[in-house]
Amino acid sequence: GVLQFVYVENESDVTVWPEGIPPDGTPIEMTNYLPVGLIVVLYVLAVGVIIFAVACMIFNFIFRKNKLIQLTSPRLNYVISVGTILMCITVFTYAFPPNLSMTAYAVLCPLRSWLSTVGYNLSFGTINAKMWRVYYIFRNDKIKKKTWKDWHLMVVVMVFVLIDVITLTVVTAVPESRDAPTLIRDKQNPSTNNEYNVRVDNYVIQCVAESDTYWYIPIYGYKLVVQMIGVILALLIRKVEVKGLNDAKAVQRLIYAITVVLVILIVDDLVLISINTIAYVTVFSLGLAGASIIILGFVFIPKMVGLYQDPRGDNVFRKISSSATIVMRDDVVSKLKERSQELEMHINTAAQQNRKSPES
Repeated sequence: GVLQFVYVENESDVTVWPEGIPPDGTPIEMTNYLPVGLIVVLYVLAVGVIIFAVACMIFNFIFRKNKLIQLTSPRLNYVISVGTILMCITVFTYAFPPNLSMTAYAVLCPLRSWLSTVGYNLSFGTINAKMWRVYYIFRNDKIKKKTWKDWHLMVVVMVFVLIDVITLTVVTAVPESRDAPTLIRDKQNPSTNNEYNVRVDNYVIQCVAESDTYWYIPIYGYKLVVQMIGVILALLIRKVEVKGLNDAKAVQRLIYAITVVLVILIVDDLVLISINTIAYVTVFSLGLAGASIIILGFVFIPKMVGLYQDPRGDNVFRKISSSATIVMRDDVVSKLKERSQELEMHINTAAQQNRKSPES
């Protein structure tokens, strides 16, 4: 016969079981999301840094003809600002809002790597290129020096970016290495039984790949190489003391700070991602926003202070180091020697022609 339930006190299928259907023992899957309050805080922070970056670009545009700003290559400063903006936009791809579709997750997961990587290389690669030009001008003792213009340095920056673009293209093209939205067990919220004695399994959505560990070495290793180049260049130009042109001390502090942030992000990406999703997203988002603030602060704030103290830029060349002076002095002496040798050759040739004329 048909099994019938007898209810008391006006109970029914709807009041006793969810959706009015008795449970069959199948576990219920619950997807947990980031707290809305945390998402709001991270979004506000990212937007605040983006506004600061835009303000730096406006400042750079307004005072682009000032001597102090011209020495820092205002065109390249735009590139640095754009790089920090891209890194801050990456925060929105980590702090997912609740109830996104899986299609949206599938787009945002690989996009986060592109935004953060390209943004980092635009910012830090440009800083390295600017330091290279300072080194080339003041610490290179070659007689004939090529003039490195801004577009030359932009080519160097694009090479930095291109290397990462090639790596990311390969990673994105290979399905096993492409980040994709995946439901994984929420270790902070273990499985429990509800009031109907049905097991409830808690999950979180994370962007993971089947073989992403193998790609950490080239991706993060390349970033460490770029930062080591910056450290070396900063050490090479640390004695150049042309006010407004030498950013070695500021860049050294910037490099140390960014290196610490990068190490934290690597540990976060390798360890916390599988332990605590909230901590993972929070640390990574704060790291990206913090790195952007550090770069913008060390690049633009000294220029703002310097412009306030010296609006006309009269003291830009107040200090020139002895080493830079020696380089320029040797350059002039070498050119004078070459010119004197040419004149001596012309004199000897003319004298020989004068001797031959009477004989003929």
